[in-house]
Amino acid sequence: FTVENACQDELVTFLNASKVSQGTLTHQWAFGDGNLTQQINPSRKFQTYGTFQVSLTATASLGQCQSTIVK
Repeated sequence: FTVENACQDELVTFLNASKVSQGTLTHQWAFGDGNLTQQINPSRKFQTYGTFQVSLTATASLGQCQSTIVK
């Protein structure tokens, strides 16, 4: 995900639609500013104005399946 022209201290909410048919998922969001979280649907206030590449890595508990999305 690309957050373009993020305003300083403006709250941005990310929605995660990752699913698995069995087991559970763990999530790792990288916000492109050095900050990470394992929340499912995080919100983030960027400290500076700018454009940030945000990625989500979802890892399944069964079968070691992992998928990363960067848009």
